[in-house]
Formats: sequence, structure tokens, C-alpha cells
Amino acid sequence: MDTNVPTECTWVEKTAWVSSQGTQYVEANNSYQLIASLQLGPISAAIDASSLDFMLYRGGVITDAAACGTEPNHAVLVTGYDNGNNNGSLPFYRIKNSFGTTWG
Repeated sequence: MDTNVPTECTWVEKTAWVSSQGTQYVEANNSYQLIASLQLGPISAAIDASSLDFMLYRGGVITDAAACGTEPNHAVLVTGYDNGNNNGSLPFYRIKNSFGTTWG
């Protein structure tokens, strides 16, 4: 065991920082606004995570529109967008989820 690795997190006020560029509302189902806002940084979003396709997701792009649902019940962080042009795939959003390491 490496004895130089701290076992607890410590707050060091003089080295801590937070930066914000403000807040912006993105209209529901407006992909143009969402993609433009992602240029500023990650975006918190509410999604419908009740479908089995989403809950049991292991990787790739979810393409079944029925799996997307319509009743937001879960928060995720949208971290990016790929138009698919560089790799011949469909356009997709990258999200960070809180379901643990076995999801995705």
C-alpha cells in the first residue's frame, strides 16, 4: 500500500475555484439550442429513463425512439454532441449518468 496517498479528501480553500458562465434555459426538444449551449460547457437535463432499453443500456447509440420516452424522471449531464460525420454513425449526444459503472 502506498502510504503517500491520502485516505481522505481535504478542502484547500486557497487552491479551490469555481467558474460559471451563467445559466441559460434550453427549450425542450430544441436540438439547435442544446448543441449551441454545449459549446459553453456541460448541460444538466431531465430525461425519461423508465424504458428497459435505457435502464439496461450497455453501449452504442440508442436508436429506438420508443426507448426515449416522454415523461422526464431522471437527471443526466449532457457533455457533448457528435454529428456522426467523422465515423459514419448517426448523430448522438454524450451523457454522463449516475447509474453506476455497469451502465453504458
